[in-house]
Amino acid sequence: MVDLLVVLHNMEPISALQEEAKRIMRERRWDDAIQILQKDIKANLNDPWSPMFLGSCYYEIRDYETALYWFRHAHCVDPELPTPLGLQGDALHCLGRFDEAREHYLHALEVAPDDELGNKNWKRFCELQEKQNPKDRFER
Repeated sequence: MVDLLVVLHNMEPISALQEEAKRIMRERRWDDAIQILQKDIKANLNDPWSPMFLGSCYYEIRDYETALYWFRHAHCVDPELPTPLGLQGDALHCLGRFDEAREHYLHALEVAPDDELGNKNWKRFCELQEKQNPKDRFER
């Protein structure tokens, strides 16, 4: 999965609520962060980051369907951002929906072909799939 905690460390917050949520997420207090992020989403409807962070909290507590919902929400807010696509791929992969995960990872690379994180996610996906199905070879 995209290490959103690394992304958290490197981004500028757009609100005090988001800053607080980032701090709590670094402490791995997912339920507390969820409550704060839900408030921030209501206050900042055009920001894709709080839905991504919220989805990541649900991902960490292994509620992959809810995580997927929020990653999709983030993508709708900013369709040009590759990160929500990769995160959707991660959630879909955990749900066993490998073909859909593959399509999301590839779409993220179409949006941003040089994105380091997108390329890392694609490589990891291919390695995992090849371990499960050694005869299959995935290509871009």
